[in-house]
Amino acid sequence: MRIRYLLCATLALAPDGISHAATDDSQLEEIVVTARRAPEPRLNFAGSLSRLNAQAIDLEGATHYSELLNRVPGVYVQRGSGQESLVAIRSPVLNGAGSCGAFLMLEDGLPIRPVGFCNVNEMFELNTEQADAIEVIRGPGPAIYGANAMHGIVNVITPAAKELSPLAVALEGGTNDYKRVKFKTSTDTIGAGAGMYGLYTNDGGYRANSGDEEGKVNLLADTQLGSGTLRIRGAGTLLNQRTAGFVQGFDAYGNPALRTSNPNPEAFRDAWSTRLAAHWTSEPCSGCSEALHAIVRRSRMRFLQHFLLGEPLQDNSQTSFEFSGAVSRPLPGRLDAQIGFDAEAASGRACDQAGRPALRLHGSGAHRWAFRSARVQTESALALRVSAAPRADSLRLRKSHDQRQHRPERRALPLWGLSLQPAREPRRSLQQCGAQAGCKLLPDGSSTALRHGGARVSATGDH
Repeated sequence: MRIRYLLCATLALAPDGISHAATDDSQLEEIVVTARRAPEPRLNFAGSLSRLNAQAIDLEGATHYSELLNRVPGVYVQRGSGQESLVAIRSPVLNGAGSCGAFLMLEDGLPIRPVGFCNVNEMFELNTEQADAIEVIRGPGPAIYGANAMHGIVNVITPAAKELSPLAVALEGGTNDYKRVKFKTSTDTIGAGAGMYGLYTNDGGYRANSGDEEGKVNLLADTQLGSGTLRIRGAGTLLNQRTAGFVQGFDAYGNPALRTSNPNPEAFRDAWSTRLAAHWTSEPCSGCSEALHAIVRRSRMRFLQHFLLGEPLQDNSQTSFEFSGAVSRPLPGRLDAQIGFDAEAASGRACDQAGRPALRLHGSGAHRWAFRSARVQTESALALRVSAAPRADSLRLRKSHDQRQHRPERRALPLWGLSLQPAREPRRSLQQCGAQAGCKLLPDGSSTALRHGGARVSATGDH
């Protein structure tokens, strides 16, 4: 068991006259945004959804996102070495390619990775420690989210610029050379609300040669544009991690010397990611909503796969763009109608370089694969919250093995999904998905998978 003692110091500067009015929470209706990509009362969603608000996140003072998500019923996040983890959301604990696509990770309702390029550890690209709220859907996500939501959705919601302090700094320290600096700042002197928050963490780790350095920065800008509100969000993360290998031996974790050892001091994981998103929302009439969203994403990761024979070195990266929109209008009675669309284009690559020459299952040299994908999805909802999401995905894989080029493979895979949800009955949503199944084995031994709901088709993934 690892026990960490934190010493915190906070400096906050705010103008005089700020008051904190007390409110009666029993008179407030909880509002969630993940169920339909728009704010709505929690009672209107028949699925299984939990929400951690800003107060709960601040009180937790988490040093790893597992400490927050494990507060949610039905969620278990097992922390690994450094910032790694294995996630289970009302599901088995999945790892490797088996978890790729099982959980959809969102920031303000937009995926942080494109369809078909997920990672079991991708949550370290989200600033959960300073989020305004975290919403978790347990079980298959609504059809409007398309693929990569078989077992659940985690949506990290950023704060509004006006909710940040003009200046706030926090210092933390603990055992094993743990140090963290957090900051927040905001201004409204430029005609629009703008802010920035972030953190830097240096953790020595409780095992030998297992420390990590991590930095996260988020940029915010909110302003009025036409009849609606425009929110600009930027995010950047950087991770330099020395990974600890698996301790071996009978009852090893009961031995104080063995449980703090590191059989793989050469292992590491270096990663960075950047995102720039724009959200425009408007409410032209009572019960009406209009929204447009766009995001550009880039990420790269290099890590030594110490858990595989030969310890191959993988270098993967992706660049992607997504654009989506939705319109909602009330109908007579207690009905409403919603129609929207998603469009995405992505390009990704990975290279596995064989390591130790002692035992190689796939020969010598480098194993490379790349993909190009495009996706168009429409969704609509009417009456009893019936949502249909026809999809069209195109995937192109290019592989090479020892510099021998293989013939490119092209696949066009029509997908569809349908979910029925009674408006106010406390029953879980019904998810029905269909697709042509397909799976391909990558040179590193992991399978590729891109699926919608309960069906699998082709895609890519790393550990």
